[in-house]
Amino acid sequence: MKTRHSSFVLLPLLASGVLTAQTCGNPAGAKGRGQWTMAFSGAFQTLDQGTQTAESRRLFFKTQYGLANGLDAYGLIGGVELAMKHNSPGFSVSRDKYRFAYGAGFSFMTGNPNARTAGQTRLRRARNSNPLVFFGGGRVIRYPSDVTYRNTGDYWTREFRLKYDFREAAGHAGILLPGKTLSFYAGGAVWALQRLDEKTQTLTDFDGNAAVIGTKKGKYQSGLWTGGLVGIQYDLPENYSLAVEGIAFNQEYYQIMIGISQTGIRPW
Repeated sequence: MKTRHSSFVLLPLLASGVLTAQTCGNPAGAKGRGQWTMAFSGAFQTLDQGTQTAESRRLFFKTQYGLANGLDAYGLIGGVELAMKHNSPGFSVSRDKYRFAYGAGFSFMTGNPNARTAGQTRLRRARNSNPLVFFGGGRVIRYPSDVTYRNTGDYWTREFRLKYDFREAAGHAGILLPGKTLSFYAGGAVWALQRLDEKTQTLTDFDGNAAVIGTKKGKYQSGLWTGGLVGIQYDLPENYSLAVEGIAFNQEYYQIMIGISQTGIRPW
């Protein structure tokens, strides 16, 4: 009897934080009707968020399923560690711990070189594949964060504690150059973010007397970030793939992703 089963060899790296979100690849495009893909991925991202600059490390586990030969859907669970730097002078940098994150997305591909039936080898698929295919997709993720800024004056310290509720949406499209073992892809990406804020402000004097000044709620809505992406996917035995990907956003902001995935039916 056969069953769909995936295992991974990079768990120690993930646990140690060497790999730090699912982006456009890992794997790139769709993998074929009825095919399960399991993936671990991590990324480091830096983005401008109005009066703050956000740096995040992201770990995600992904389960992807082929709805059709050119269309896959997937779910994401993982964690995001956020560091926020206030762009005004005199404020400290605040780093939060990893918080639970989740999301969902889809991938599509035209002229799918991955489409196959069970038992078909990668070499046969590579020989039958088109020299150039188009791929794309989109995803949404959500995660919380809790950060604290401090601004110290001559006689007091002003503390701002912010509880964030992040919702991110991203899309991408591009071209894929498939090979027998090494594939390259490139294209464009768009990114948007909505952040719900709850801020509590506290004033503490040098004698340690503290007073809560007030609490208020707000919302930050980013514009549409655009960027270019490039990636490399290296196929390994047993239908494993390694992926490295970079996205350069407007100005100096970017995201780098490293991941491993496996597709297919494995015998017990």
